[in-house]
Amino acid sequence: MALIFGAHHPPSVALVFAAAGAGGRALAGRATAITQTFAAALIGGLVGALAVRLGWTGTARLVAVRPGMVLVPGPQVLNGAIEIAERRHDMGLARLADAALTILAISAGVVGGLLIGGTGLPLTATTSAIPLWLDALAAAVLAMCYPVYFSMPIGAFGWAFLAGGLAHAAHWVSLTWWHWNAPAASLLACLVAGGLLTPVCRSRHIPFAGAGFAAVVALVPGVYLFRTAAGTLSLLSEAHAEAALAATASDLATAVLIVLAMAVGLVVPYRVWARLAR
Repeated sequence: MALIFGAHHPPSVALVFAAAGAGGRALAGRATAITQTFAAALIGGLVGALAVRLGWTGTARLVAVRPGMVLVPGPQVLNGAIEIAERRHDMGLARLADAALTILAISAGVVGGLLIGGTGLPLTATTSAIPLWLDALAAAVLAMCYPVYFSMPIGAFGWAFLAGGLAHAAHWVSLTWWHWNAPAASLLACLVAGGLLTPVCRSRHIPFAGAGFAAVVALVPGVYLFRTAAGTLSLLSEAHAEAALAATASDLATAVLIVLAMAVGLVVPYRVWARLAR
């Protein structure tokens, strides 16, 4: 995931690996799920602050947010969207509320860890561009790893690899060649992944939410959500309040639109195939 977001500094990639491993160990504790998630994200924030102290300011954001991205409850969001599409509103809203609470805990952990380390998350930042082949390959490998994380059947590995690579290739092309915005590019990528995975999941009895999320996990706007949390805290300071408010509102709007685009892109093919199968 760090490669997808433009990390080319080997020590910073090693720190991402170490932070994610330490966060995974925190998740194995005996505390509640929210507390475990907060602790794992806090470790990512602390390690990100360490990267700043070491002078790796260009990659500190990646070090801090990559472990947090792994914790984002994508399947709950997708299952909630599917439940609402099926008019099971109580269950769908419950899933979305649980996901929102988890995302809040992640944001608090990442931002809190950075603040404890004496730094913060930049309100505006860009990532380094990477070639199409590297983006698609890294996304495919990442997608193939997530079935392990979700304890999915081994038959899902190859399909996740294919869907992840094709989805991110479509995302890269729409952003770089066609100059679409992030929500539109995410919608196209999720339509590609959903269109490919839906018939496979139905015929092979693979959990669609897990497979769909695995294919597009790197598109989840965790960075925007974390920056929204950091921007909200920065509003407590009188200095540059207007600029911080504009950046925070932009990040929040972008995050909401990307989440909606991803949900629509994955749910629409699922609903179409469900109707055709009747």
